[in-house]
Amino acid sequence: MLTLPNVLTLARIVVIPVMVALFYIDAPAARWVNGTLFIAAAITDFFDGWLARRSNQVSRLGRFLDPIADKLLVAAVLMMLVGVGHISPWSYPAAVVILMREILVSGLREFLAEIQVIMPVTRLAKWKTTVQLVALAVLILGPLPGLGLPVSLLGELLLWVAATMTLITGYDYLRLGLRYMGPEHDQPAPPKKSGAHVPLTPPAPDAPPVNEGPGEAAPPQFFVILALSLSRPWAGAIGETMSERPEASAPSQTGEETALSLLHSAPLALTHFMTWQKRIVTSLLRTRDLQTTLETLVHLIEDLNPGVLCTVMRLSDNRLFFAAGPSFPDFYHEAVDGVEIGEGVGSCGTAAFRGETVIVENLYSHPYWANFRGLMSAVGVASCWSEPVRTHEGRILGTFALYRRKPHIPSAQELEQIKVFADLTAIFMEFCAADQTRQITEQRLLHVVADIPGALYEFRLTRDGTMSLPFLSEGIRRLTGHALGPVVPDARALLMNIATGDRRAALLDSILHSAQTLTPWASDLPLPGDDGPRWLRCEARPRRHPDGSVVWAGVMTDITRDKQKAQQDHATTTALAQTNAALEGFVTTAAEDLSDPLRMIAGFLALLRRRLAPVMDEETREVIDFAVENAQRLEDHVGTLLAYTQSQNEPEAVVALDTVLAESLTLLCTRHPRVNERLRVETPLPSVVGRKTQLILVFQAVLEAFLRPPFTGVTLRTREGESDWEITFASADLRVSGDLPLGLAMARHILTAHQGSLSLEAGRATLRLLKKGEG
Repeated sequence: MLTLPNVLTLARIVVIPVMVALFYIDAPAARWVNGTLFIAAAITDFFDGWLARRSNQVSRLGRFLDPIADKLLVAAVLMMLVGVGHISPWSYPAAVVILMREILVSGLREFLAEIQVIMPVTRLAKWKTTVQLVALAVLILGPLPGLGLPVSLLGELLLWVAATMTLITGYDYLRLGLRYMGPEHDQPAPPKKSGAHVPLTPPAPDAPPVNEGPGEAAPPQFFVILALSLSRPWAGAIGETMSERPEASAPSQTGEETALSLLHSAPLALTHFMTWQKRIVTSLLRTRDLQTTLETLVHLIEDLNPGVLCTVMRLSDNRLFFAAGPSFPDFYHEAVDGVEIGEGVGSCGTAAFRGETVIVENLYSHPYWANFRGLMSAVGVASCWSEPVRTHEGRILGTFALYRRKPHIPSAQELEQIKVFADLTAIFMEFCAADQTRQITEQRLLHVVADIPGALYEFRLTRDGTMSLPFLSEGIRRLTGHALGPVVPDARALLMNIATGDRRAALLDSILHSAQTLTPWASDLPLPGDDGPRWLRCEARPRRHPDGSVVWAGVMTDITRDKQKAQQDHATTTALAQTNAALEGFVTTAAEDLSDPLRMIAGFLALLRRRLAPVMDEETREVIDFAVENAQRLEDHVGTLLAYTQSQNEPEAVVALDTVLAESLTLLCTRHPRVNERLRVETPLPSVVGRKTQLILVFQAVLEAFLRPPFTGVTLRTREGESDWEITFASADLRVSGDLPLGLAMARHILTAHQGSLSLEAGRATLRLLKKGEG
């Protein structure tokens, strides 16, 4: 994968041919360019690893290419420096030492990789690399004229310093490798990168123990038995678990074959092992507490391996926190709890930072433990090797470490054992984390369910007609006053007790219809009570299960108040309808009874005015005219009341307002013949929904308010709003003061009933009516 760190590493390899070619150009500019390229390559040697760790882009390709690029670059530059004469003959041995050391270390790393041992880089080796790169950069520049400095001499002196440091670090690496070449390590090594391990078999009875000191030899078969037994309930055979990890290999035997062979090799310890296994499984399943489970696992390892101490650290926010280690004192727990991971921060901090195994033979001489030597001296341990604990996706959860009282280098088999236990620890951590998440989710769900105003339920109908409630929340107690559930095996009996008579058959039919069509189901169920029935509304959505049953998930709420309010509203509406009917009858009768006398009075006064006209003086004529006008107006008001009362039963419909206006003018023309001449309609009138007769009364009342002397005319305009129509009557003849006339008051009442309004101001009357379909 060509990540940025890998590109930087490849750049060091690509630049080598360019640098070799520049050596053949004997010019200061070529030396400066060559030196610049080498310095840039040396800088990438630092940044590629730092960048890979910081951006979490560490890869197998990078680990493979990084040391190769360094050695190719150094070897090519050394050979070219000797070839072109930038190094004097007395410095040739230094160059030979550096080249031989690179070959030796490469061979050692390859050998140790076969037995899965990682050779850590010491701090002195890092200083050696720095001095070596500086020396080569100075020698590349060579004797540049004009500087006035013995550049070549300085470069050769630095080269000898690097060679001296090379001898020291090379010896340290060789001594480390020789420890794994003794007869006690002569066992088949696992194949490299093959994905399979040679079966882990118990050592022969006469094989020398790997552990140092009397009584410290541990039966390694217990590690494998425990791994095979404990990992199966949660992650399958240990071979399956390890094959998912890039750094682990699967056993070549099946889990059962390996376990049986190892059990036969250790029959006397089987009972002891099974007792510990039961403790671990019981701790995990009963307590579901990670610390208790890990401490039980650590106790098992320490019990089966005298002299071995174990710790488990949990990683959070780039810091390690103590998770288990019952054999370590409390002051150690407090000292290491919360330590930040990083390069050289003990074995565990470095292992978590690198994501790889870290082995420290002697804590008191290794630079990783320089800041913790006093602490480890107080604890009494001398060696440690730590393994990162990873999830199956590769995310680091923490570290698993083994300590010994004396300096010790683990064998390949011991390294495999710690990987197995790190895998088990990861399984425990993932299991407990998932279980904790499940418990938190359950608690939140229970709180949500408890706070819901009602009860949640599941209703199940099987293919043979059996009805049950697999789940019924605690809210049912608040609804019914009875403790039901959380499971009701026979829901049919419960429904039959609630529903009675015809309601029972209708309830069953609605359930069967919802089951057949898989449509939402709803029903209102009455519960008998001392103060009257309590009503429950059940709403649910069905889904069909593979076994053919139908399960509804729904909510049950108390709608007793809604039912009572609906009954009260119905009774109020009924009483109001009866009152309105009686009032309409009274108004109709009164209007009809008043119409004839008013008509007769108006006619008699008109006749009297015609016959006495020759003999009446002006004052008498005005009195007669006033009486006739008011008698006619009273007759009009009575007619308006009668028309309004009769229009109450008229259905609403789409009404064209231009038709309403025309009919209103027709009625007004009998008393005001010139009204058509003085009305100007500037914009077309729309259509609205309403009662036509009542709208005619509105237009008639508004127009009549303008028909007062001198009656200069009326302008009618229409404007469309977002949800209504605004119709404006404008004229200087409208004057509104005090109480509204009967006609305008009735017009405002009618418009309010149509969800509209009427506003009056000097010279203007504005009607607002909803558009068709609005409201």
